[in-house]
Amino acid sequence: RGLVTLSFDDGWRSIYQNAVPLFDKYDIKTTQFIISGAIGNDASMTAKMLNEMSKKGHEIASHTVWHEDLSKSDEPTISKTLAASKDALNVHYRWMSNNFAPPYGHSSDLSRRWVAQCYQSMRSTDTGYNAADYDRYNLKVFNIDVNTKPEEITTAVRFAKTNKLWLIFVYHEIDNRKASDYAASLADLEKHLQILKNEQIPVVTINQGLAETLPQHK
Repeated sequence: RGLVTLSFDDGWRSIYQNAVPLFDKYDIKTTQFIISGAIGNDASMTAKMLNEMSKKGHEIASHTVWHEDLSKSDEPTISKTLAASKDALNVHYRWMSNNFAPPYGHSSDLSRRWVAQCYQSMRSTDTGYNAADYDRYNLKVFNIDVNTKPEEITTAVRFAKTNKLWLIFVYHEIDNRKASDYAASLADLEKHLQILKNEQIPVVTINQGLAETLPQHK
């Protein structure tokens, strides 16, 4: 069957402040890729906020410690960063972080090998859908930015539903000011959630999507 995942990068506080009420309203669970070193910073969610989201069923996943570009890093730096990010989320905050998204969507053969030792998947920023033969260390996505139109969401969701594909959306800030190219307004997000409900496509976290689709691998 077709599946949709809503993933959010960086752990922006605007997600908690603006989007969580909508997630509750539409009963939708997300995957939050968190920069572990930034937890509690002015623009980032606090541990308490993330705990509340986790208890509601949202997945907490890894996005490095300080948004490091691992494609430009050497092996000791890569291994240290991946371990520190995972440990911070799993040990200090007790969120089982099984999945990873590299900052900027950048990876190298070396970083991919290390990610595969630490995590069960890596979500990229490469555009596309995930079919039965997908690479779980290069999960493809639909990137949301300030110019994304609701019609594009509808078309993508219907294509995934019709062709039994896994569609992963990537969001960043939820900010009515649209302060960055990767922000989405609250009104836009609600339109997207309404589309998902109207199309009656299952919405899953990355963990849930993997659990359902990995056994179907060709």
